[in-house]
Amino acid sequence: MKAPRHIAAIVCLFCVFSAFQSVAWHYWHHEAGWRPSWWQSHALAWFGDFILQLAVMPLVFFQRLDIYNDAVHWVAVVFGVAIVFTLIYLVAFGFATLLFRSLHGFRNHTKVA
Repeated sequence: MKAPRHIAAIVCLFCVFSAFQSVAWHYWHHEAGWRPSWWQSHALAWFGDFILQLAVMPLVFFQRLDIYNDAVHWVAVVFGVAIVFTLIYLVAFGFATLLFRSLHGFRNHTKVA
């Protein structure tokens, strides 16, 4: 059953796009009179900001321990992003698998020799 894997990958790509929207909307300095383009959405930016806030939780943990090393901070952010997107993939895969099995009656078939 490859459909749940594809659905989970598309959900992860959507989350990456929304995280990029968040960075583009909130953290870049725009020129005066800047207007968002047709593909930029404040709702997507808010969702991406929520994802990025979850991803920087290890960074907050190290700052609470008074560890202020740039290398440790970058490793913590990369680790947090990897964990968040892995969890997003697993949740989307589990939900898509459950949905396909309950609605369409798909089962994993074994080969009979």
